[in-house]
Amino acid sequence: MDTAVLFETFARPQYARQVFDQIKKAKPKKLYFYSNKARVDRPDEVRNNEEICSWAKEVDWDCVLHTFFSEENMDVYNSNYDAKEGVFN
Repeated sequence: MDTAVLFETFARPQYARQVFDQIKKAKPKKLYFYSNKARVDRPDEVRNNEEICSWAKEVDWDCVLHTFFSEENMDVYNSNYDAKEGVFN
């Protein structure tokens, strides 16, 4: 697949896994993998985000992989903006 893909995630591995499995089947040549940081007072989110971010190691096809893992938790609007900034700048 020649189209670049932006994969945005946040603490929902059950849904993110379904999407990521389809990305793996498509094998894009360029993948931007973004995750907003979990809220520190939510250990379930921290654990889930760590799981999702570890999936970057599963990229085993010919692909330029760019990972952007947020350093701080942001609201959904700023997180979405941050992900796009990582791709287009």
